[in-house]
Amino acid sequence: MLRKFRFFSPRSLVLALRVSTSLLVCRPVSASTAVFMGNSGPGKEKVPLYTAAPEPKVKFTEDELRQKLTPEEYRVTQQKGTERAGTGPNLNVKEDGVFSCVVCGNRLFETEDKFDSSTGWPSFSDVVSKSNSVVRVVDESHGMRRVEVICGQCGAHLGHVFEDGPREKTGQRYCINGSCMRFSGKAGEENPEPPPPEEARGDAETPAAKTDN
Repeated sequence: MLRKFRFFSPRSLVLALRVSTSLLVCRPVSASTAVFMGNSGPGKEKVPLYTAAPEPKVKFTEDELRQKLTPEEYRVTQQKGTERAGTGPNLNVKEDGVFSCVVCGNRLFETEDKFDSSTGWPSFSDVVSKSNSVVRVVDESHGMRRVEVICGQCGAHLGHVFEDGPREKTGQRYCINGSCMRFSGKAGEENPEPPPPEEARGDAETPAAKTDN
């Protein structure tokens, strides 16, 4: 007896694939539960991805934040602002050292993982610590689906991470606002890079700036 086979149209197969993929990637989890996604390199621990930002481990009052941060640092880290491409600090720093959170001092990135992405924002292929440096959060603002990167200690907005980084490393591109970081060289000195000239500054809330970071 011949068995009956059920054939699916190409359209139905594509729809089924999309549905199954969305269920895998977008399954609901609580803010305290992480989904480990993305390639962090062979044999390396992965940075967790949350559907909602977890409770910060370190907290500051509004007055403390206003006192310790410049207006631009506050706008970027606390209001999820974005620098205009090519105008922020730390973009051209190449000296060996560590980039830390401007809010709480948490160690985020190292120069050895920094690379020129030609985007106008400091870019890194990896973080200092997979468990403490940063947290990834699903971001569907501005009509886009991206992955936001926040400080793993205080929850400050840092930027976004993409899957188009150097394949010989992690394949990740952490696209980070320069003003949310402090750089310290191996000898402990602060960032020697001068701020960009006034004529290079502009409105960081343009749609072009929001596209990548």
